Amino acid sequence: MSINDLKQAIYELIRDDAMVKGYTGYTSIDPRVYKAWPKDEVDITSTKAAYIVYLFGAQGPQVGCNGEQEGDRQIFIDVYARVEDTAELILEQIKALIKANQPFEDSGNYRACIVTSNGSTTVQDSARRLWHKAATFTIELLFLG
Repeated sequence: MSINDLKQAIYELIRDDAMVKGYTGYTSIDPRVYKAWPKDEVDITSTKAAYIVYLFGAQGPQVGCNGEQEGDRQIFIDVYARVEDTAELILEQIKALIKANQPFEDSGNYRACIVTSNGSTTVQDSARRLWHKAATFTIELLFLG
């Protein structure tokens, strides 16, 4: 499984979850899970109560005792909703999905496991009257020998 396959698998896991669909107002035209920051402001209505921004990033190469190694890969999840409890429920569901589907990658000598690298943060965006919940997950490549 390549990193692009891993990115897509996690995106689909979040996008296709029944609870996430129900809370965000998923439609086939607008799945409410974005792989980049939306160019335009996303509507929040009674039927489209939330949306998720899913970003995948990687640090640059790290120099360690064994020479240069790849940097950590991270997943950034941002949930926006009018109601704080809705944002919290969605983020907790995403955490549970990721935990339940470990390991994501197993390519011979390595296995990719995802761990929460920080707790969720909460911010109220008073200008847009939205609650923002965020979490960062780090992908750890484990050497199996």
